[in-house]
Amino acid sequence: MNLKKSAISLGAILLGLSVVISGVTVQAFAAASQYTVNVVRTPAAGGSVAATDANDDQWTIAATANSGYHFTRWACTGSQTPLSATTASTTIALSANTTCTATFTADSAFTVTVARIPSTSPYGGTVTAVDNGSNSWSITATALTSYHFTSWTCSDGQTPVSPLSAATTVTATAHTTCTATFTADSVYDVNVAATATKGTVAAVDNGSNSWTITATPKTGYHFTNWACTGANAPTSVVSAATQVTAAAAITCTATFTANSLKTVTVAASSSTRGTVARVDNGSNLWSITATPKTGYKFTRWACTASQTPTSASSATTTVTATAATTCTATFSADSTNVVTVAASAGGTVSKIENGGDLWEIFATANTGYKFTSWSCSASQTPTSIVSAATKVTATAATTCTATFTANSVYTVTVAGSPTAGGSVSAIDDGADTWSISATANSGYRFSRWTCNSGETPDAVYASATTVAVTGDSTCTATFTTASVVFTLTDSTDISGFTTGRSLLSSAFEAEILDFVESSSGDKYICTGNVTSEGTLKAAKALAKKRADAVCDYISSLEPSVVVQSTFSVPNNRVNTSVSRSVEIDAYSSN
Repeated sequence: MNLKKSAISLGAILLGLSVVISGVTVQAFAAASQYTVNVVRTPAAGGSVAATDANDDQWTIAATANSGYHFTRWACTGSQTPLSATTASTTIALSANTTCTATFTADSAFTVTVARIPSTSPYGGTVTAVDNGSNSWSITATALTSYHFTSWTCSDGQTPVSPLSAATTVTATAHTTCTATFTADSVYDVNVAATATKGTVAAVDNGSNSWTITATPKTGYHFTNWACTGANAPTSVVSAATQVTAAAAITCTATFTANSLKTVTVAASSSTRGTVARVDNGSNLWSITATPKTGYKFTRWACTASQTPTSASSATTTVTATAATTCTATFSADSTNVVTVAASAGGTVSKIENGGDLWEIFATANTGYKFTSWSCSASQTPTSIVSAATKVTATAATTCTATFTANSVYTVTVAGSPTAGGSVSAIDDGADTWSISATANSGYRFSRWTCNSGETPDAVYASATTVAVTGDSTCTATFTTASVVFTLTDSTDISGFTTGRSLLSSAFEAEILDFVESSSGDKYICTGNVTSEGTLKAAKALAKKRADAVCDYISSLEPSVVVQSTFSVPNNRVNTSVSRSVEIDAYSSN
């Protein structure tokens, strides 16, 4: 006997195999299992279970569902695992005793049928539906090579939990058919890129070279824009989720920006009139946008915390925040009456409709010109006709025209004398005509204008007047104190003077005339005073004559005013020299 062949034959018999020994066929049987399987079911009404020992610790376990139920899965104790936990009849190789439980689920009241697009060969993929009970169904789509799953759509108003997931669930409230759409892979690939530390990106092939690209910022960052290579452009470069149709293999890069430290919040004066939006551009720079609704228009932005938009009158603008702020957009109802703006040569004009027939009008002079005034048709009047930026409330349709004047060739410089007497200003009206103005300080009054280079103001004694110049000129405003003293001194015998105006020299009269004209409309107090006289009686007489003469002359110049006259002389004679003075105090008639 061949001992080696005998050993092999014995092993075969122990394994339950048929072997031939010396021409004789011998049937062998496997050894019985040393571990057992106990099978149970839940719920008991769901079906029946059975376990069959296939020897050598190999067992067959089977679950048979009753009517109204279906098998769901096997679960075994310990580390024992069936070959297929979701197959009703399966096998299990044991390494220890175990209990395997078959779960039965009551059939759902509503059915889910699955279909696919394309609906004819090559279909694009396979679909399955599994009843989880309680009308919950698992639906699964598996794409074939060169295809990819796109989406699920269900009939009768049913919606999967995740329509874009190939494996998802749907809870049916009616019998429905859920269709998986498969799309042929695009010819051209779209790759996506981003700064890894700031956000993540993804690309989904929609077929026909159409791709959905998505950017998701990480904490502390926000998406800014997409940029694709070549001539390919996304549908929206500023949308984190958008589409792009590739004409070649391309790469689309998402830009992420660190969130601003200072927050800008946007609001609307009335939500019924318009909407607002904001975009954080990073580095505390924000874009703000106002969109009016029908019948309304955007007027302006106003921000809190002293923040200022780049253009408060632009519906779309930016603001660089140095502090947290809220920017509010004002919307106004459309105006009934239209204001049109026009301009003479020398400048440009613009307007803003604030609504309610209130309009802002603006004039901007070109180089070499200045704005002069506004004039409006249809009896409309701006708030200020001499302000380049003003407003007009229109009660009728009107055209407001801005007049511009060429700058003067020659300049006018103004001065005050004394400088402590008051302030002066000069405005170029164009065409070498200037407006000059003087304002007296307390204790002073304006007296007159004098200009060099032979220029003469239109009204020498008017504090506000104009002057036309033919060369560069300096005009000086003379300020005098409220009291003016006129003094005449002579050595002749005082008895030789006659009475009345014959006492006054032409030069003295000219001084008084200047004074009266420069203080037109004032009242006057005239005081005669003799500082030193040789003869007391004669001194008194002369003092009175002097005061009366001056006051009479003032009265003749300003007959509408009341003039008071007084005089005084010293009690004692001082010397024989003669000194006489008349003091005129002007005070406001108001």
